[in-house]
Amino acid sequence: MTRRRVAAATAVLLAALAVFTARWILWPATDAPGRADAVVVLGGGLGERLPAGRALVERGVAPVLVVSHGSRGCGTRRDGYETLCFTPDPDRTQGEARAAARLARERGWETLVVVTSTYHAARARKLFERCVDGEVRGVGVDPPTSGGLPTPSNVLREWVGWGHALVAERGC
Repeated sequence: MTRRRVAAATAVLLAALAVFTARWILWPATDAPGRADAVVVLGGGLGERLPAGRALVERGVAPVLVVSHGSRGCGTRRDGYETLCFTPDPDRTQGEARAAARLARERGWETLVVVTSTYHAARARKLFERCVDGEVRGVGVDPPTSGGLPTPSNVLREWVGWGHALVAERGC
């Protein structure tokens, strides 16, 4: 290939990566929570996630709050809602989707609201849709740092996660 063709191909690839990053990581489409059977908070409710999940349940979106890697208040009923916790296996989003799907089957849930950071919402929804038989709504919460945008390490982690989800492990 000539240098000009390599440069053109590189420019096209970089433009595609920028569009993908903008659409699926920086500013992904997220869902309105609506009414659901459970609100599932990913990653132990780190940072902004758990308060957002609790607020949804307290607002009446669902009667159950499910927290991945949760520890406080698990198995209890308070303020009119139940709190359940689990430890995913494997310890990544796919494991969280499998565990939530298992709970949904056991409890007859048809609709889940999945709460995670906005930069993670599109991939999390995709993985949950692969595992859950019912409806999945992805609700993103902006990180409090960086003006609402993810850090470069979060973007890189999402790229790796998308690669794994699209190439290596395409099922539930």
